[in-house]
Amino acid sequence: MGGGILYNKKVYEQLGLSVPKTWAEFEANNDKIKAAGKTPVLQTYGDSWTSQLFVLADYCNIKQAMPNFDADYTANKIKLASTPAAAQGFNYLQEGNQKGWYQKDYATTKFDQGINLLANGDAVQYPILSFVASTLQTNAPDKINDIGFFGIPGTDASKNCATIWLPGGAYIPKTSKNIDAAKQFVAFIASVEGSDVITAKVPPQGPYMIKGAKLPDNVITIVKDLKAYIDAGKAVPALEFFSPVKGPNLEQICVAVGSGQMTPQDAAKNYDDDVAKQAKQLGLPGW
Repeated sequence: MGGGILYNKKVYEQLGLSVPKTWAEFEANNDKIKAAGKTPVLQTYGDSWTSQLFVLADYCNIKQAMPNFDADYTANKIKLASTPAAAQGFNYLQEGNQKGWYQKDYATTKFDQGINLLANGDAVQYPILSFVASTLQTNAPDKINDIGFFGIPGTDASKNCATIWLPGGAYIPKTSKNIDAAKQFVAFIASVEGSDVITAKVPPQGPYMIKGAKLPDNVITIVKDLKAYIDAGKAVPALEFFSPVKGPNLEQICVAVGSGQMTPQDAAKNYDDDVAKQAKQLGLPGW
């Protein structure tokens, strides 16, 4: 699945907007959306986990700017508070608040409510994980293909990218009495035949990481858009797939910045402290 911006394609078409490849283009789109009387950026802090995507989904831009970031971060050689490019997501949260990009009740809006606002075009863009497409398909099946996906824009259009979350794994406990059968089952679900069986019952939420496995022609727009980044070699796995360092309080910090209660600078410092506690608990070297 991808982390980035889900957007209402119909509203984009009505306002003559193009998918932004830089943050400046994203800002310009937001100005036009706001002038049209719609909410440029949806936030659903009533479910605080949704607050993190401006930060987490910006990782592909960080990785391109600093290829060794994940190793240096894990080794405690980089701090967000002293590395502006790595903490840019906090600035995005603050900018959205200060420029009035969010809907009036963003502090209490729940995820399900937000999904309906996006589907109806009342809110036009939503920083979120693409797996929410399953909720869209349930809540607004007739509008699912009105919603597209793009990665968090950076500063260079030629390096436009998307951050992706890799699929879950299947594991067999050593205590199992049926290890051989379990291995056969795991091999099946990781095969082309297995993916075809899954596709027939569960609409794909992203491309398969199985050689030879293909998506159906009628896959939803969000998945098609995400696949385009992957096919172009412009997708980067999220930081959590490179590093075990992640503080548990990120969502609360993001809510504080996005609601104007904390500056990006203070947020970066707070998150550095949060991360340090977690890294020490994990016993990571250098902390």
